[in-house]
Amino acid sequence: MPPSLKDIVEGALRVATLGWRVVPLFSEGPKAKSPRIQRWPERASVDPKIIRNWSALAAIVDQDGASTGIAFGVACGAGSGIFALDVDVKHGGSGSW
Repeated sequence: MPPSLKDIVEGALRVATLGWRVVPLFSEGPKAKSPRIQRWPERASVDPKIIRNWSALAAIVDQDGASTGIAFGVACGAGSGIFALDVDVKHGGSGSW
């Protein structure tokens, strides 16, 4: 069973308590894992009110009427104090760098 919207938002709020800035993402369709907001690096937030307001984006559907869902990601970098390295096996993995 997939997580409920409540569970997704609560997870984002828990991450935000660590000081990690979160950003809403599309969870389904061709834009899956892409940010749902413009200027997301500047707008990523730890503010619970903003994060809860972003949950309303889950109700938005695409031009065909299909749900685009919602997920949250962490904006890595100085603002969150964490950094990530994504080694993608599909694109050469460690041999590509």
